[in-house]
Amino acid sequence: MKRWLKLTSLVAVLPAVLFFSCQTTQKSVAKEGQITVSTDLNDVSRADIDRVKKEAEVALRNICPFFGNTCNERINIEIVEGGICRVRGGIVYLPSWRVKNKTAAVIHEVTHVIAKHGDNRFFAEGIAVFFQQKFGEDKGFPNFGKNLHELTNSYKEAQQFIPLSQIQYDNDTFRAVGTQKRKVAYVEAGSFFEFLFEKYGEQKLRTLHNSGSLNYKKVYGKNIKGLEEEWLVFISPKTGNSTKPDEPVVGPDESVTQTDVDATPLGKSYQDIIVFALETPPVLKKDYGEAILGCQGALITSLRMTKRYQAVDPGDDETSYDKESCLLVKIKLNDMRIASFGARFWGGVFVGNSYMYMHMKLVDAATQKVVREEDFNSTNNAWAATWNFGASDRSLPFDMGKIMAEYIATVVPGSNKNMKTSEGITSQKFVIKKGRNDVVRSLSPETQEVKIAKIPVEHRQADTDKRYRLAILPWSLKLRAGVGITDTKFWTSIITRALSKTIDKNQFFITQFSYYELENKSNINMINDETLGRDVINNLWKGGAISSKLNIDLASQVGSKLEVDAVLAYDVSIVRRDYDPLKAYLIDTKSKKVYEATAETYDFKAEGDTEIITITEEVFSAYEKDKK
Repeated sequence: MKRWLKLTSLVAVLPAVLFFSCQTTQKSVAKEGQITVSTDLNDVSRADIDRVKKEAEVALRNICPFFGNTCNERINIEIVEGGICRVRGGIVYLPSWRVKNKTAAVIHEVTHVIAKHGDNRFFAEGIAVFFQQKFGEDKGFPNFGKNLHELTNSYKEAQQFIPLSQIQYDNDTFRAVGTQKRKVAYVEAGSFFEFLFEKYGEQKLRTLHNSGSLNYKKVYGKNIKGLEEEWLVFISPKTGNSTKPDEPVVGPDESVTQTDVDATPLGKSYQDIIVFALETPPVLKKDYGEAILGCQGALITSLRMTKRYQAVDPGDDETSYDKESCLLVKIKLNDMRIASFGARFWGGVFVGNSYMYMHMKLVDAATQKVVREEDFNSTNNAWAATWNFGASDRSLPFDMGKIMAEYIATVVPGSNKNMKTSEGITSQKFVIKKGRNDVVRSLSPETQEVKIAKIPVEHRQADTDKRYRLAILPWSLKLRAGVGITDTKFWTSIITRALSKTIDKNQFFITQFSYYELENKSNINMINDETLGRDVINNLWKGGAISSKLNIDLASQVGSKLEVDAVLAYDVSIVRRDYDPLKAYLIDTKSKKVYEATAETYDFKAEGDTEIITITEEVFSAYEKDKK
């Protein structure tokens, strides 16, 4: 009887609970026919929602007749806080800031819901870019209203053009969020399908879409190579089919130049950068807490290494920051997935990709105004992650921290009074070559030329000093997930401490340049990312899951430009559970002869400095013996 009374009470209370819980939901919905646009965000206006619905209606009104069929699909659109414009599980997701800036590619994404051949990204993205350009009022990625043919011609002039045969079946390029190659591929695909429409008409493009397979030769009488040749002639400025476009419609947080983000420097310089802990949903914090801290740590460490700013520190929510020259970095982690080592080991490629979606705001501390905001998203390659036993899964949070740091260093002018200035090594040309399971970016041997402005050297030794001149280059440092301390600065300090002791004892070398601050070594000239250039930093080491390979040619070129006799670097991998491999490289600048020494430690935290001293003395000794 008591149990029955309790159940009766619960049933009586339940409607009231449901009523009040429904009353607290702030979901805005615009629903008409087969289109539903909804959002949980309070800062999205009714006008924004109606404009998105209108764009979706335009898509249905034009795309379905274009394909010659009736569209029965429901179009569900969610306006969310961050991420990229995308379709998942048949639902279109649009970041709110793009909606408000009128750069949300609504028609592009609705096309993905309606069109066939979604497994071929060249066709799927090309037709979607073309439809967005043809029917859309809002102008979105990749061209933001700019003429597709004109943009393709500009890529040809900049030697960024990608032959269609390379991207026709290369879905990974179209998924490489944030890369210039992805943007070029999108633009080229859109231009190509616009050409097919302009040259051969709507009926043939409809036939191609409605066919069981994308047989270009059957529909157009030419294979993709023949059509590509015809397309390039058609869009050439000499033919007049490529007209000068109007100014593109570009949101304040977008760029139509190099990448998907606005790389225009801010108009104000800053001395201090405060990086707050990532705002993270509880479920992600529980599953990936250490990796998220590692992302913040990598961002802070990478910014410190640029030496652009007087201070780069983690933020404290209880501290009030209002200095005139202080910039606050606030990041919201919208979603992430990191495949575990066990899952990757047993499931391989079937585990899927690891990814991170983040939204970053740069806030002026004095005015508390947002001066820039951007989305940063990255997805790794499941095949490559399988090949390297999950190393690219585990390194993803650290890589994202470095990417965001590079962006901040690019757009936020620094005012570090102690920073030595240098024009630095310029960008290098790159070629893309295929690795076993991934696309590997490497320097082409014939274009492997380093250009560096003359660096002010305050402590050049006198001509009478016969010691050999040394430069310490960036080293490779890899940490496994679960290593405990994820701040790379901690591990770097062990190496620099050991290196300082070794230099004190060695009378054969004089260290003139260093990428790292060494203890009690104020007489060493500092070099940084600006000095060396990001392309050199990115290509100095060719990575592996456990160990990396130093690019000897590039390292020796840097040494030659710095006018030193030898360069020193380390490969430290704190990734194994049984031992950690260490390697020292000393390279003679002129002969490119490499002196190597390796060691293993079961506890780098406790024994790392001793092992670093040992392998450094070994390479120094071998070099000295050779010279004598």
